[in-house]
Amino acid sequence: DKDKEIESWVKNPKGQFTIQAKTGNYSPDFIVKGKDSMYIAEIKEERAVYNKDPDVFEKAKEAKRWCEVVSKAGKVKWEYKLIPHDKVNKKDGFKANLGRAIKV
Repeated sequence: DKDKEIESWVKNPKGQFTIQAKTGNYSPDFIVKGKDSMYIAEIKEERAVYNKDPDVFEKAKEAKRWCEVVSKAGKVKWEYKLIPHDKVNKKDGFKANLGRAIKV
């Protein structure tokens, strides 16, 4: 809440904002408005991330694609970040936690 790089953020209520994936509708965890970009941030159990769970990565790829399409269509850059939950540190700033995201 006190991170100067964030203008606002919301925990996405299930079903409020969804992205269509092959496995069904996907509701990302957080929508974050940064100073320069919008972010979809997904925090997942480390086992699912490190073991490359197919469901997790299918949804992540669709979310990343959605961000690319929306960024091209609008004036705001959108980015998708998949972060293993064991890498999140609440004491660090938003950008530091984003830096721990894994490549999708």
